Amino acid sequence: MFARLQKGKKLPLAEKFTRLKIRLSDPEWRRYGKLLFAGKAVGVGLVLLIITVISSLFFGRVFAADAEVKAADIVNPINTVWTLVAAFLVFGMQVGFTMLEAGFCRSRETVNVLMECIVDTCLCGLLFFAFGFAFMFSHGNGFIGYHWFFLKDVPATYETTGVAFLAFWLFQFAFADTCSTITSGAMIGRTGFVGDLLYSVAVSGFIYPICFGRRDRPGSTPGTKVQARWRRSNDAP
Repeated sequence: MFARLQKGKKLPLAEKFTRLKIRLSDPEWRRYGKLLFAGKAVGVGLVLLIITVISSLFFGRVFAADAEVKAADIVNPINTVWTLVAAFLVFGMQVGFTMLEAGFCRSRETVNVLMECIVDTCLCGLLFFAFGFAFMFSHGNGFIGYHWFFLKDVPATYETTGVAFLAFWLFQFAFADTCSTITSGAMIGRTGFVGDLLYSVAVSGFIYPICFGRRDRPGSTPGTKVQARWRRSNDAP
């Protein structure tokens, strides 16, 4: 098997399943999987806790009582549930990417890979909450958005989709975290922990939101199909 890998040949599907079965029967690999899943869950919990504390301390407001509005009047429950399910599925990819990177690196780098991927998730969540989402999805010019920093003054739903705003944010955060985790595999054994942190800040906070996502968002360069659909949906009675 290893000789075939060294010669650059791909493993047959049967041998891949055999290798997966062997690794799943290995207590050490199972421990890595459980540790990774628990770390990701703790990381996401800490990010949501920090977001809640920051929002309540610095951006909390008290308004007079308005007329009662039911959630179903403005939020489409089917679209919101589907968005959340898709977000959970995308986030589950993080475990696969991390195990893939851990499998390709040397044994001494395994713990570093697991730690870096968990830290990337936490850091990406904070950056995407603070300004990454605002750069990518808020209204602005053709280059960058300049509203909704720290999710301040966001609407109940994202544009006319009927999807609850926080559900949409969670869905997009899962993709931003995926972008950061996938490309971090090229840095294994080549950079230190500080280098990975700097890279994660650059990708999660600036490169992914501005260079990748901004081009087809409200306020970006007109003429694209996405912009045309967005304008038609907002001009509709």
